Amino acid sequence: NIWFVCAFVSENQVEDLLDEFEYEVQMPYLLYRNASQEVNGIWFYNSQECEEVAKLFSRYYGLAEAL
Repeated sequence: NIWFVCAFVSENQVEDLLDEFEYEVQMPYLLYRNASQEVNGIWFYNSQECEEVAKLFSRYYGLAEAL
């Protein structure tokens, strides 16, 4: 699971990364589709942070596919 925390919203969001999770980078957003087929976006103030999170997702899925 991944846990999203936003400073401007009182509710945090948790997404399951194992069930049909797809993502795409469109700077400065990281867009993703969850298991419910909802498309959400994470806005990054710093584009480097967006790239770093996308790399983490890429590494995670690379490891998951190897297992």
